[in-house]
Amino acid sequence: MAVPPVTAPPHRDTVLLHLVPDPGPGLPLGPLLADLSPAERLRADSCRDPDTRRRYVLAHAALRRLLAERLGTAPAELRWQHGPHGKPALPGDAPRFNLSHSGAFALIALSPVRPVGVDIQRILATTDPTPLAARYFPPAEAHLLRTTPDPARRAALF
Repeated sequence: MAVPPVTAPPHRDTVLLHLVPDPGPGLPLGPLLADLSPAERLRADSCRDPDTRRRYVLAHAALRRLLAERLGTAPAELRWQHGPHGKPALPGDAPRFNLSHSGAFALIALSPVRPVGVDIQRILATTDPTPLAARYFPPAEAHLLRTTPDPARRAALF
């Protein structure tokens, strides 16, 4: 009989990242829509493109389910407060979170104690990432991208 590995619970200051892939058009949205707030359902309904709508619903339901699991409540019962720049948060000592989605993926960051930010961006082979790298990457990494002549290889390295 195999013994499962013993893993310690994450350190209190650990930031957990959850990648949420879109499984495609066959995803049943009913149960996910039930997890959203009325405002989120209205926003989902305003999406004209079915892929955009499905991905919005999936990302926001995933966020709500992850937070609800940690707080011992139903996902639809979570109520956001909005900061001065519109960023949603939960009141009190609730976990801090951030959500980003692009293309067929969403990325969720959760922290029990600290504000977090996360960004995911689909990079196409035709996108030149060197300006972003110059601004946000360490100099050696930005140099590597800038000196890679093949655009597809540059996008893959990015």
